[in-house]
Order: sequence, then C-alpha cells, then structure tokens
Amino acid sequence: QTDAEQQETAEWLKELKQAIEKGIASEDFSVEQLAIQIPMSRTALYNKVKSATGLTPNQLMMEIRLQKARAYLTENPRLTNKQVMKLVGLKHEPHFIQVFFRRFGYTPGQMKN
Repeated sequence: QTDAEQQETAEWLKELKQAIEKGIASEDFSVEQLAIQIPMSRTALYNKVKSATGLTPNQLMMEIRLQKARAYLTENPRLTNKQVMKLVGLKHEPHFIQVFFRRFGYTPGQMKN
C-alpha cells in the first residue's frame, strides 16, 4: 500500500471504530447495522475489515466491547459484571467472563482484586 492508501485505511478504521463505539451499548447492535451506518454492503464491510485488521467485523466488535469493558473496570472497579455488560452491550454473563478471560488471561473479577 502507498502512504496515501495507508492513511485512507487508517482514517476509515477510525470512523469504523467510532461507529462501533456509538452503537456498542445496544445488545442488538449488529454487523448489519454497522454496515448501514458506514454505509456499505455487509460483504464489502467484511472484506475491508478483514483486510485492514485480520479480524471479522464481529470479532472487531467483540474486541472493542472487551477493551471498553476492561477500561470501565479499570476506571471503576466497583462496577458489577452486569453493569459493565450493559455498558458494552453483552447479555450473558458466563459468555462475557469466558471471552474476557480468553482475551486478557484473567476474569473481570480478578481485576477487582
């Protein structure tokens, strides 16, 4: 990629991340809704995200949710898992704990200790 192409990709990823963060608190926020906001087809979004990040759009959304969850817990360790999950749009606590552990190597509860 040329410098201009890299700059364009970086700008696009910044806009994409902002769109994800804007919708992240909704449990129903989906790749389809993200594609509408960007705007591009779901397939085009998948291909561009995969090419730019190595992640699928769903994986990128989960990564941003987990990063936000960790930031919320860092800023306020008294938040419960359920409170954090609501802030990042996740529904099922066992799944949240599992993916959080898989990503960071510790559970949300271990951050509080």
